Amino acid sequence: MKICKHCGMALDDQTMFCPRCGSASFREGVGHGYAGPSLPNDSYGSPNPEAMYIQQKLKALRHRAELPLFGGMIGISSLVLLFILFRSSSILDSSGYGGFFGANPALALFLTVVGMMTGVVGILYAVVSLIVSYYMLYAQTTSGAVQVTPVNFPEIYQKSVEYAQMLSLPYRPEVYIMQQNGVVNAFSAWMLKKRYVVLNAELVDIAYMENKDFSSVYFVMAHEYGHHYFNHTALWRNLLIMYAESFFPVSMAFSRACEYSCDRVAQLLTHQSGARAMMVLTAGRHLYKYVRTEDYLQNLLNRHRADEEVFRWIYNFFSSHPIMPYRVQALLDPSGKSGRIL
Repeated sequence: MKICKHCGMALDDQTMFCPRCGSASFREGVGHGYAGPSLPNDSYGSPNPEAMYIQQKLKALRHRAELPLFGGMIGISSLVLLFILFRSSSILDSSGYGGFFGANPALALFLTVVGMMTGVVGILYAVVSLIVSYYMLYAQTTSGAVQVTPVNFPEIYQKSVEYAQMLSLPYRPEVYIMQQNGVVNAFSAWMLKKRYVVLNAELVDIAYMENKDFSSVYFVMAHEYGHHYFNHTALWRNLLIMYAESFFPVSMAFSRACEYSCDRVAQLLTHQSGARAMMVLTAGRHLYKYVRTEDYLQNLLNRHRADEEVFRWIYNFFSSHPIMPYRVQALLDPSGKSGRIL
């Protein structure tokens, strides 16, 4: 008999992972049932000393431009929302019938309220559509992916538990592996009382196939956990900026700042620069180990032709992620300062 050090559950000696919290840390014990306090499923209780240290470091890792840009997007979204409501309530004045309804104030008031209600219904429709899209994405993921568990891909599962504990997340994100026709990537998403991360099978290949490179997979997964830590995927956050998403100069810059923030989280959790993981995304899962990062950066960033620099700047300006040279340069910067947004 052994006891899970994390949640106190009593387990058989043959058990490799605690089925309650996913931990692989045990102590000797006697008895049956639970030897410790009852915790909600996927709850992590008080953070351990390492998690507390990481929590202190995380506060300084958010990109300096992220919160100002987020505030700007909230402002833009609020203005759009007010415009919709105002436009809905003043539609009579712009229709040419203002004089007629002016002689019937009760009718004018009624139609004004109807106009405002129409605007409110339109806003609610947009909110419901966003929520439905979240759940449809989860349904698509669970229908076409393999969930990481203590049995399927136990190495990745154990890291998912470890990262959730270090970040003191309220829910351990589920991790799924999905085949994506050769695309090497990953993403994170939100559901009510649930978070999840999807790793493309083409990325996980580098851990289990010829390269046996788990560290790069862990870096990408830790980056996605960073999105959950900073609540980038949360519904409330996306509702606040919903109407500003189409204002690309700000929304794309905000997205790039979020990516830089999560790269720093991944560096802290994995104790690696992450440059090699970026080469996986750039050169592919078979060739990335042959790329020398210093040479890669020199050949791109040391080009001083004005036309190249201008169009590279434009491409980065409209990208949701920092272009790879800027991103790798930020990862390798020993000062740890925020990466280039523009």
